[in-house]
Amino acid sequence: MSKVVAAALIVGSVGLVAHRLWAQDDPRRAPGTVFITAQDGGRNVTVNRHGAVLAAFNLPKGTILSARDDTHATPNHVGGGRFEFHGNFELRAMTPNDVPPEAQRSGMAAAILMQQAPMILAAQDVDVVIERAAQ
Repeated sequence: MSKVVAAALIVGSVGLVAHRLWAQDDPRRAPGTVFITAQDGGRNVTVNRHGAVLAAFNLPKGTILSARDDTHATPNHVGGGRFEFHGNFELRAMTPNDVPPEAQRSGMAAAILMQQAPMILAAQDVDVVIERAAQ
C-alpha cells in the first residue's frame, strides 16, 4: 500500500525544463545532496533499517529529486547511477508538472527548487539505495 501511495504522489509527465534547472545549482548551498533528473529512466529507492526493508518504490522517468544523509559531506556515488545513504536521510521529489512557472521560465537553483517539492520522505538511522531502474 505504501508503495502505491508514494508512487501515486509523484507520477507525472516528462518535462523539458529539468536539465536547465540543475545547471544553475550551487553545491555549497546543499552539502551532501545529490540532485537527479530521471530523464534516462526511473529510479528504484530501497530503505533498510538494521537489515530489514522498510520501503521499496520506484520513482518514474521524469521525476526530479534530491537526496541527502547526515553522514556524507558529498553524495556517496558508488558508480553506475547508484547512490548510497546512511543515517538520517531525506528525499524530496517532484514531477515536471510540479515545477513552479517561474522556474520553468528562467531556471532556478536546484536547492531552492527542491524546497518546494510536494513529496518529502525523512527517516532516521536507515540505509538507502537509489539506483537506475532496469529497462
